[in-house]
Amino acid sequence: MLITLFLSLMLVASQPPPYITLYVVELGADGSATWRISHAFPLGSVEEAEAFKTLASNMSLQSGEYLARVERLVSDAAAATGREMMVEDFHVSHEVVETVSGMLGVVKVVFRWSGFAKRLDNGLEAGDVFVGGMVL
Repeated sequence: MLITLFLSLMLVASQPPPYITLYVVELGADGSATWRISHAFPLGSVEEAEAFKTLASNMSLQSGEYLARVERLVSDAAAATGREMMVEDFHVSHEVVETVSGMLGVVKVVFRWSGFAKRLDNGLEAGDVFVGGMVL
């Protein structure tokens, strides 16, 4: 099962949005979920692309802060639902992508969230972890 959430900050049509975030959540049969989060930033020049690469490299080196935020969120969800949960296989990567409308700097975060969905006799139920909202 694949759940895709597309969240975008839109401005006036003449300006590109400052960033776009795409969430892809793939549920496993065991109730785990593989999360793929992509943050895409429009880049207007080669100089901006180089600056993005430098900044993203530093961000990748400091991915521990992002991991700590995800782990806090998962810990809070575990406490709220009473299910055992954990974060595994956490990765951060980045790239510059050429598109028809220009360059994008993309930061990708991927991790496995065990215990994400509630296991029922007839399948899985996802959603109770979102109580109170979440921002990643």
